[in-house]
Amino acid sequence: MPNVNVLKKELFEAIGHEIPLEEFENLCFQIGFELEHGTGEEMQMNRVDGDGNTIDISKETVYKIEVAANRYDLLCLEGIAAAFRNYLDIDRLPRY
Repeated sequence: MPNVNVLKKELFEAIGHEIPLEEFENLCFQIGFELEHGTGEEMQMNRVDGDGNTIDISKETVYKIEVAANRYDLLCLEGIAAAFRNYLDIDRLPRY
């Protein structure tokens, strides 16, 4: 199954509020996501800005979220945040 690495602060900003770790782990389990967490250094994650300069995220908390392979909408931060907002009744998913 594919993994999506997201910065904790960016995910919670996209969701709209902070969620304590234990509650977030339970929420991921309820939705069907597998969750690992650690620092950017532990997760071997790095980031580069538009000019090619490396941004230091080694001390930032990173969530590694494993999603189902058939859910292409969950392969990005925005899709995962939309799923959480819908599950928490903060927002509704669009109807196409």
